[in-house]
Amino acid sequence: MSVAFPDARGSTAPARAAAARAALVAALLALRGLLSRVAARLAHALPGVAAGVAASVPGLVSTAHAIAAGWQPAGDDGIIVTRAWDVLTSHSPLIGQYSESGLVTSQVVHSPGPLLYWLLALPARFGSAASITLTMGVVNTLAIVGCVTLARRRGGLVLMFATAAAIALMCQALSSESLHDVWNPAAGLFPFLLLIFLCWSAGLR
Repeated sequence: MSVAFPDARGSTAPARAAAARAALVAALLALRGLLSRVAARLAHALPGVAAGVAASVPGLVSTAHAIAAGWQPAGDDGIIVTRAWDVLTSHSPLIGQYSESGLVTSQVVHSPGPLLYWLLALPARFGSAASITLTMGVVNTLAIVGCVTLARRRGGLVLMFATAAAIALMCQALSSESLHDVWNPAAGLFPFLLLIFLCWSAGLR
């Protein structure tokens, strides 16, 4: 008389397959939920992004015109691009651009820090003059989109459209070159505007 014992490996194989299928289903459901949340956030942010891009049209047009005209850094722009090229060397700048306000204070004066050089380091070393202009155009556009998006978040559609219109009008009051220039007073304009909006938004909490 013989007794048959079940194979342990054979009995656990269906259980493992079922567990794998359950894990796969759970992962797919989690991915579906994540994608739906991302899609909802994108749909919510789309009006602000669209209004911000519309407000950035003067800067985008100015950037495209500079690239088409073959913009080249000269004067202060040339010094800034040269110092940006130095970032990835052993002589990386630790201070910002020299300022002629030192003629008034009788002291050597520089901008607070080398952040502008760091921003332009990669396009200055590996790109061309066009890539430097394009970098500034992209940074300004992102800053404007950020301002308009924050306005939409804090004040709804009315404040969003008002902010976009005000920024577009402000761009018309500036010289075309300042909308894409690497010169430090122009390069910091729209990032500083975004900083103002961020401080305002944080202060409302």
